[in-house]
Amino acid sequence: MKQVYIHLYVQVFTILFFYASHLNAQNINNLHLTFIGEHILDAKTTLKKTEVGGLSGIDFYNGKWLSICDGSEKNTRYYEFDLSFNDTAFTGLTTIDVSFFKNRKGVKLDHKKYDAESIRFLNDSIVIWSSEGIIRNAIPTEILKTNIHTQQTHKIKFHNPIFETTRHNKGFEALSIAFSKQGIWFATESPLTQDGESPTFTKNNAPIRICYYDFDKKTITKQYAYQLDKIALKPKQVNDPQINGLVALLHINKKQFLTLERSFTLGYGTQGNVVKLYLTTIKNNTTAIEHMASLKNKTITPLTKKLILNFETIKEQLTSKLIDNIEGMCFGPKLNNGKRTLIFVSDNNFNKYGNQITQFIAFETDVE
Repeated sequence: MKQVYIHLYVQVFTILFFYASHLNAQNINNLHLTFIGEHILDAKTTLKKTEVGGLSGIDFYNGKWLSICDGSEKNTRYYEFDLSFNDTAFTGLTTIDVSFFKNRKGVKLDHKKYDAESIRFLNDSIVIWSSEGIIRNAIPTEILKTNIHTQQTHKIKFHNPIFETTRHNKGFEALSIAFSKQGIWFATESPLTQDGESPTFTKNNAPIRICYYDFDKKTITKQYAYQLDKIALKPKQVNDPQINGLVALLHINKKQFLTLERSFTLGYGTQGNVVKLYLTTIKNNTTAIEHMASLKNKTITPLTKKLILNFETIKEQLTSKLIDNIEGMCFGPKLNNGKRTLIFVSDNNFNKYGNQITQFIAFETDVE
């Protein structure tokens, strides 16, 4: 009789586990965010003779926060922070440590060859991160893997000639560990040259490619087209720099992502950034494009997008009253009410292009 009970228990547990896993993998129709708070990092913050800034990506895992720096001095690095907040307020932030990526010989990576943009925990020991490269110097955009205990770093190699046409400073910016943990999703910030032109204030006729790299197969096995928005703010002068790109990506279930777009137009002072968060879905009719060498003159169905948040709508709730160059996002710990948090960070570009800030913004989500 005891064996029968054990057998029944195992069966029930298996069914419940399957149901819970299946439920968690289902598409969601919407995502509601509730603003918790903002924390501005002191612009004079330094650690181990490095200026803390240029934070282009952020991630959280097992109580640890890491944020990657795309600064061009003091070698390619990331910072560990301690962020604290409750259901209603962002209560504190402490910079704990800085670590430098190293090659197999233990030598710090040459900062002139990397432009770090996104960082993700694979597990307690391994992070995966992206570099936009230095395209104008023939240094390619890359995905890399680092042991955070030794800082030893390896390139994730895959041969795909389409990325040879990546635009300068618009390479692999968005990166996410797959929901299954069996691979990674990533994308260039702007369209590849063979796929079309980057967005302008009047046109957005060229998509980018969101790609899936399979760990076991060691290659890219899936690609989908993602249509960026047009530039949000009209340039005041014809030649004023303008950009809109995909800056962060989170794979949240089998068929859906959170995608973060940041538009910037010069000439608006500190108000030149427009940042939008979308819920993005792979549908049955979404076109698989992995075998298309070019997307020009192709009839394709891109991923669908649903606006979740235009950051302009929370500007007055911020102590800074400013939406800066937000480039990183991640899920954080659960709150006391069981809801997950969603955290964003801005890259202040070390104030090379004007008065900018490093801001951390926290939200409560309706996801448990």
